[in-house]
Amino acid sequence: FNPAQMHATFLATNGILHKENLSKNKHLARGYSFDASATKATIHEVEYLPMQLAGAAGGIISTAPDLVKWNNALYSGKIFPIFLVNIMIHPYMATDIENMVTNTSKMSYAYGMGVGAIKSDLGCVYYTHSGRISGFESRLTYIPSQQLTIVGLSNLIEDWDKLTSQMDRIRAELPSTFTEEEKWQHIEQSIRNTYPNIAENKQRYDLMLITKDVSKELMNRVCQDNEVRS
Repeated sequence: FNPAQMHATFLATNGILHKENLSKNKHLARGYSFDASATKATIHEVEYLPMQLAGAAGGIISTAPDLVKWNNALYSGKIFPIFLVNIMIHPYMATDIENMVTNTSKMSYAYGMGVGAIKSDLGCVYYTHSGRISGFESRLTYIPSQQLTIVGLSNLIEDWDKLTSQMDRIRAELPSTFTEEEKWQHIEQSIRNTYPNIAENKQRYDLMLITKDVSKELMNRVCQDNEVRS
């Protein structure tokens, strides 16, 4: 991080995210959640999540400006050589994840990186990945044709814990012939029919929707410009 001048980025070690330590470090954001299914959702501060329980999460604390520095260093070959960057961003497998720009085609997955495109032959490609733990959500996107980084950081996310058992029950009742994508579509539709306030609550509190809208608008403009030049 130091060679990339990322001086606000560090590992969450020594219990720094405990509430008693957060009170001493006013510059650190606290995490919050809201009950997406509630009729009138309210915001609550989340409990500290020990990072050793977060699976693949690296426990890194950073800022939007520092993540821009990271992308600039990564894609210019300052973290490791360009030929390794090219291997990392090469799409190796298709996924069921929706393209966040077109909402129709699916994204591909490379090595630790999602690859999306509107029209890849026109250079309308982007690299992206999201992450979330209790109280926090992030997305880092890079549009190579414009050398443009989009950072989305939020310390407020929806709490689905109370719906987990209900979602598991719905899944268990679905036909075994359903694909994984069909199962999730059915589960999501069933939950939204039961809790009609979910859409309104997400529109009110889900700040990451803004990042998605910005990314979609920028990518559409990039693709239109490239079509005109071609």
